[in-house]
Amino acid sequence: MEFGSLFAGIGGIDLGLERAGMKCIWQIEKDEFCQKVLQKHWPDIPKYGDIYEVRGDELGAVELIAGGFPCQPFSLAGKREGEKDGRYLWPEMLRIIENISPEWVIAENVGGIFSIDGGNTINAICASLETIGYEKPAIFDFAADTFGLSTMERHIWIVAKADGKRRKRGEKKKDTEAWQKKGEFQGTHQGECDRSDLSKTRFCRVSERVSDRVDRDRLKALGNAVIPQMAEWIGRRIMEFEAIT
Repeated sequence: MEFGSLFAGIGGIDLGLERAGMKCIWQIEKDEFCQKVLQKHWPDIPKYGDIYEVRGDELGAVELIAGGFPCQPFSLAGKREGEKDGRYLWPEMLRIIENISPEWVIAENVGGIFSIDGGNTINAICASLETIGYEKPAIFDFAADTFGLSTMERHIWIVAKADGKRRKRGEKKKDTEAWQKKGEFQGTHQGECDRSDLSKTRFCRVSERVSDRVDRDRLKALGNAVIPQMAEWIGRRIMEFEAIT
């Protein structure tokens, strides 16, 4: 399965989905330091900068679009201005999704998105996907420590599959009830992942010998990074679903 990456950062989601057996076709990331990291690990993949300047018709067709849209509008560490924050970029992610029309969509953000605006924001995000032809999205609330990390940080994942209107003519409807059940993605089922493989990562600790500027850039990038293990686990469930339907 081929996918495109929005707000790629240093490639946490991309790395996880590749471990699940998928292939990245293009990446969109504005930050210059993150672009250098992406170029190092994915040198042959087309890269685009500011999402505001990217047109859907210039991107290659993909079966899945994934992205961790900026979390600052929802983070408990910030002002939590939500949709009023200039960094609220879900509308841009939705624009690309609508232009490309992938079969699957994966969106990631921080746990704070659940509580902001009384839950209206995340409900509106899910409703916007349904409006452009996706089934009711599944929402998964993952704690980082359940994936072996020494933090209680929560990550919210929105997973949506195209509805019947987007299927090719003659293609049979796939029963998505199983993957939409939250319990199928969480709890003891996480043990299905190969933890020995998940412990391997391309990202290194900050060296004491690097400059202060590089140190700051790297720490910022790591702070905004998505946990590859989570993306891999979701990616594997999608691949398994596709294989049996």
